[in-house]
This record gives sequence, C-alpha cells and structure tokens, in this order.
Amino acid sequence: MKRCLVISDSFKGTLSSPDICHIARSISLPGWHIDALPVADGGEGTTDCFLDACGGQKRSAAVTDPFGDPLTACYGLLPDGTAVIECAAAAGLPQAEGRLDPERTTTYGVGQLLAHALDHGAQRLILGLGGSCTNDGGCGAAAALGALFYDRQGRSFVPTGITLSQLSAIDLRGLHPALHTTPLTVMCDIRNPLYGPDGAACVFAPQKGADNACVSRLDAGLRHLARVIAASLHTPELPRRSDGAAGGILICPMSWNCTTSPTRRWMSSSWTAACRTTSWWSPARAGWMPRVWTARWSAVWPAAAAPTASPRPRTTAPL
Repeated sequence: MKRCLVISDSFKGTLSSPDICHIARSISLPGWHIDALPVADGGEGTTDCFLDACGGQKRSAAVTDPFGDPLTACYGLLPDGTAVIECAAAAGLPQAEGRLDPERTTTYGVGQLLAHALDHGAQRLILGLGGSCTNDGGCGAAAALGALFYDRQGRSFVPTGITLSQLSAIDLRGLHPALHTTPLTVMCDIRNPLYGPDGAACVFAPQKGADNACVSRLDAGLRHLARVIAASLHTPELPRRSDGAAGGILICPMSWNCTTSPTRRWMSSSWTAACRTTSWWSPARAGWMPRVWTARWSAVWPAAAAPTASPRPRTTAPL
C-alpha cells in the first residue's frame, strides 16, 4: 500500500485548510492510502488547524474589530487548557477589506480575545501572527489587557499607528493579573525588526493600504514607541528579530516579560507524527516551519512614570 500525505494551507478566499484536507481524505485510489494534515503560518486558519490536529472546541467572544466596531470573534480551546488565538480573528485584513488604513486600525480586539481566554481559565496562550491590518505596535492589545498609555498632556488614550508619536508614558499596573503566571507562545515566521528599511512599516504596511508618506509616519511612530518602552523599562533599546511581525505587535508583550526563549522551530506533535508516516520525513526538511517566541509574563511589573488614574476597564473599546 502506497501512502500519500496532503499538507495544505488555505486557498485564500476560496477554501480553508481543513476543507481542503477533508476533500483530500475523501479521495479513493486503488493501492493508495491518502491522509491529510491542515497547516497554517500563524495567520488565518491557525486555530482550525490546531483543533483539527488536537481536538478541543471553539470559543466565541464579543470584541471590537480593527476600527472599534462590534465583532464576534473565535479562538480555540484545546483539551489541555491551551487557548489558540489568531491576530487575524480580530485585526485581520478581511475585517478591513475596502477600507484599509494602518494608521487608524487597532489590535484592541486581539487583547480582548486574550483577556477572554484568561478570564475563562486558559492555562497557556498561543498567539498566531499573520494577516493583520494594523501597525499600532500592539498598543491596542496591551490596552485591552489593562495597560494605560498617556500623551504629553497626561491624557489617557489608546494609540494607533497615526498617534504613536504622541505617546509619552506607559502604566502597566492595571494589567490582567493572570498574565503574571500564564505562559504565552507567539507563532511567527518572519525576522523583520520593528522599524527601519526592513521593519514593519516599510515592508508590510503597503499591503495594508499605506502609501510612501504613510509608511514614513508609521515607521517614525514605531521608533518613538520603542524609545518610550525602553525608557519605561529602564533598559537599552535593543532591536530584535521578528519584532516587526503583525504591525509590531510583539514589541509590547515581548518587552514586558521577564524571560524569552531563544528562537526555535515550531513543530506540533501531530505534524511530526504525520510526516514520519512518509518515506521522505527528516527534521532538516522541516526547516521552513515558523519560529516561536516563548515568554512568561513578569510577576513584578515595572510601572512607567505616569499620572495617577483609574485603570481603564478592559471592556472599553478604543476611541
């Protein structure tokens, strides 16, 4: 009996990865055993791939879309208590179709999904990056999780790409308490830094609707955000690979934790098991698989110097 393994990502706008694999499994050829494994790169369809491979259930939450409008988004809850969340579920290109504007879109809904998972007892978080329409440096997501951002006049606001340059101080004292003990794994398959010629704005913002002038403003905003975060944490501003993923969303969560693992390959047990059923399996051939940053949020949060203010409720949408 010969074996055929179909490994497919989604056909964007046509079929999801699980749908394609379902079709492949239904094919009957004499002398062949056909199996299929859905895959994703951290963007749209990642949750479905995890659920297909590991089991579990979808959870829905009322969040806001990239423009602050109401949206019902889903994430996956695996049998071991791991929540799998896609940035694209609440800040994806499909939600901004026909009105792309990376200066005004926000990741606030992504933070709401993370908060919903934590509120419902998630033991671990996996955040898939990819397919985002934002360039806010993750400030929206951090705000939804309780962080406060202040401008030069001491007013609280939720920064977006166009207003990052107005940021003056950050207060982390109101962050979701479960972040102190819940491991966060971020799936990322790029190495672009936060800013500069290879950064988030210059490389990815044009596909999100930015022209040359907009790219320059967004890049300047991300540079400013990095300086404010470095000052808030009293650490040098260190450029890192992959900080430019999903409009710079890594810069906030990855700068506010105490440990980060070395870059390593993401390899699910189901992928490994499936590949080993074929004659061509070898670890070296899996070298293209996305990298993963693993982080545990700090138990003691360094609070940026900021005016005293009541923490913003995590359910409040950005203005």
